[in-house]
Amino acid sequence: MLNFLNKIINNSLHKENTTLERKDEEKMNNEKVRENKSEIIRFLSGFSIIKTFDTEVEQNIGLLKYKNIPFYAAFIFRFKEEKIRHFHTVGMMFNIDIYFFNKKGKLVSKHLNCKSGLEDLCSVEPSKYVVEIKSKEV
Repeated sequence: MLNFLNKIINNSLHKENTTLERKDEEKMNNEKVRENKSEIIRFLSGFSIIKTFDTEVEQNIGLLKYKNIPFYAAFIFRFKEEKIRHFHTVGMMFNIDIYFFNKKGKLVSKHLNCKSGLEDLCSVEPSKYVVEIKSKEV
């Protein structure tokens, strides 16, 4: 399962090519990226079903096509660029939690127990990955 998660994230997460003057700085930078990647991987490792939405059509429909989803499923929206993301729950049949991760895989904001009908749930900081799960709160 962890190999699968690493593949999902590693295919999308990539370091920005920067020229660093010292190897120590590069090593510290690599460690930070690994730590942040492991944050999203740790989060997703608690789910036995992971569905990705990569195309614009899939991302626009999202969870709206589901009447219900299991608690052990996570849905990850992978975008090409990092920016402030806007989501909604209009037409949803169940409450969800939404987690926003930046391009390095670090959690930057979240909205918990989002009820149906909310029109604008946005990330506080730019994000490249958004994960939606069924809320455990009623």
